[in-house]
Amino acid sequence: MFGVLVVVLTPLVVESSVYRLLLVFLFALAGASVHASLMGASHFLDGSEPQVVLDAGMEFFRDTTASMSLSDVLALEAGSFRQAQRSADLHLGYTSDVLWLRQTFQAKAGAPLKWLWVFETPYLDRITLYVAAGDEWIELNSGATLPVAERAIAHRQSVFPVRLEADAPVTVYARIRAKGSMSLSSSLWMPDHFYRESEHISMLLALYFGTLLALGLYNFLLFLGTGRVVFLLYSAFVLSFSVGVLALNGIGQLFLWPNLGPEGNRVLPFGFTLAIAFAAFFARRFLRTYAHSPRWDRALWLFGIAVGIAALLALWIPTGIALRVLSIAGLLTTLLLFSCGVYCAYHRVVGARIFVLAWLLLLLGSTLLSLRNLGILPTNALTIYSIQIGSALEMLLLSFGLASRFNQLKKQKEAAQMAVVTALRAQEERLEREVQERTEALASANRLLTHQATHDSLTGLVNRNGLFQQLEMSLSRINRQGGALAVLLLDLDGFKPINDQFGHDAGDRVLTEVASRLRDCARETDVIARLGGDEFVVVAEFIGTDEGAEVLAERILLALQQPLVLNGAVTVTVGASIGVALTRQRCASEVLLKLADEAMYDSKRNGKGLVRVMLWPPALKENTPSG
Repeated sequence: MFGVLVVVLTPLVVESSVYRLLLVFLFALAGASVHASLMGASHFLDGSEPQVVLDAGMEFFRDTTASMSLSDVLALEAGSFRQAQRSADLHLGYTSDVLWLRQTFQAKAGAPLKWLWVFETPYLDRITLYVAAGDEWIELNSGATLPVAERAIAHRQSVFPVRLEADAPVTVYARIRAKGSMSLSSSLWMPDHFYRESEHISMLLALYFGTLLALGLYNFLLFLGTGRVVFLLYSAFVLSFSVGVLALNGIGQLFLWPNLGPEGNRVLPFGFTLAIAFAAFFARRFLRTYAHSPRWDRALWLFGIAVGIAALLALWIPTGIALRVLSIAGLLTTLLLFSCGVYCAYHRVVGARIFVLAWLLLLLGSTLLSLRNLGILPTNALTIYSIQIGSALEMLLLSFGLASRFNQLKKQKEAAQMAVVTALRAQEERLEREVQERTEALASANRLLTHQATHDSLTGLVNRNGLFQQLEMSLSRINRQGGALAVLLLDLDGFKPINDQFGHDAGDRVLTEVASRLRDCARETDVIARLGGDEFVVVAEFIGTDEGAEVLAERILLALQQPLVLNGAVTVTVGASIGVALTRQRCASEVLLKLADEAMYDSKRNGKGLVRVMLWPPALKENTPSG
C-alpha cells in the first residue's frame, strides 16, 4: 500500500532515469497514452494567468560538495547551470547534493508586482531564496525542518514572496537541501488566487484527515466493544498512516510539531514504516492466513516484525537511511500484500476481493502521482492529491470489507451454531426414540418375563406364583367391598393311566383340553390356574351364595366328563374331584388353598367325581359331598 506511496514520492534508491523508464513502461502496459502540455518558462509576467508553472525552462545546478555559498554560485562559469526541458528533469530522487535553482522574472507594465513562489512538495528540508535587490541580495528561508516562526510565510508548503519591478528583470536563486526525494516542481502564483486555492485544498485535507481519524477511532471503539484484535490493528494502521501523511503534506510541521526542527523529519519515515508493520499484521488477521495458509501467515508475521523494528530504528538512524528503508519496505509491502490478497481471493477467502480492490485503488492513486512527478501527466489537484484520494478510498473499502467480513463470519458462526443445534436436536430426538424403543422393548420383555413367571407354559393358565398374587388381590377386594370368594381345587381322576398308556404328549393334550374347558365354564372375572401336575384351581370372586360355588363346580365336572379324542381315533374320558373353600372375610391365601385341598381329598375318599365345600372360618355344620 504505502510501498507505492513512498516509492512514487521517493523514487527508491535507483537512478531517476531507470525509475522513469520503469514507470513509463508500466503506464504503457496499462494502455494509457497521456500528453502533457507544460508551459514553457516565461520571464515576462503580464498577470493574465493566476499561476505560472516554472518547471520547464528552470535553470538548475548540482552542488556535489554541498558547501557552496551564493557568492560561489555567482562566480560560476557560464554554462554551469542547466536548463530543465520538462518537469521530470527536476525530480532527482535521493541525493546528497545541494540543488541551486535560478530564474529571472520581469513584470510588464500594468502587471501585478507581488507574486508568491510556491514549491509543490512540502517535504523539502531547507530552502533559502536569494532575491536580487539592486546591488544586494535579500535572503528568505523556509522548509520542513525550519520552525514555523522562522519561515518566510507560515504555510505547510515552502512559499516565498517575490516582488517585481515593472520592466525591470529580477533574478532569483534558490538553494535547496533535502534528505528525502528531491522533487522541485514549483509555480509562481498571484497571492489572492494562491490563498483562495490553498483554502480549498486545506478544506479537502481537513476532510481527508477527519475521515482517517473517524475510521481509526470508530474501529478502536469496535475493538473495545467486541474484543477482536483485527479492529485494533486496523485502527493502529489508519492512525499511524495518518501521522505519516500529516508529515508528508506539511500539516504536522505547521500545526502539530512546529518547533522540532530537523528531528521532525523522522516523523514521516516513522509513521509510514509503522503503518506498514500494522498493515502486515492487519492483513494477516483480515485474510485469516493463520487458518488456511500457514506459509503466508508466517511470511506476514516475520515481515511485520522486521518492519516494526525498522520503524523504531527510524527514530535513531540518519533520516536519509530511514527514508530509503521506508521505500524498500513499501515496495516489498505492495508486492507481498497484493500477492497474498490475490492468493486468498483465488481460494475464496471472505473479504479477500475487497482487500485486493482497495490495494488497486491506492496503486492507481500512487501511479497518477508518480506520472505527474515525471512530467507525463499535468499538474492539477487530481494528480497532486491522487495519493490522498487513493488512500482514502482504500481505507474506506478496507473498513467496509472489515465490517462485511465480520458480518459474514458472524453469519457463518451463527449458521454453524444452528447446524450444531440442529444436529444436537436430531441426536436428542434419535436418542429419545432409541430410549423409547428400548423402554418399550424392556417393558415388553418385562411383561414377557412376568407372564412367564406367573403363567403355565403348557396351558397358558396362571401358575402357582401367579395364583398367589391373584388370590391376594381378590381377598383384598372382598375384604373392602364385601361378598364371597370361592377357591375351587380340581384333581383329575383317571389322568395317570392315560399318561402311562398313551404317553406324555397325550397327557399334555389332555391337560390343554382341560384348561380350555375350564375357561369355557368359568366367568370372565374368574382366575383359572394350574397348580401343578393334574391339579387346577379356579378363583371366583363375588360368587354370591354357597350354592353358587357348588353350581360352578358341578358345571365344571359335567364339562370334564365329556369324551376327549386323542390322535384322531382314541377316545378317553377324565373326571375330577373338586374341593371348594368359601370365605366372606380376609384370610391367608395358604389357608384357603389348604382348606380347598382338604375338601378335594375328602371328595376323593368319598368316591371321586364329587364336590366338597368347606367354609372359612369353619362353620358348625359343613356341606356334605355332592356328585
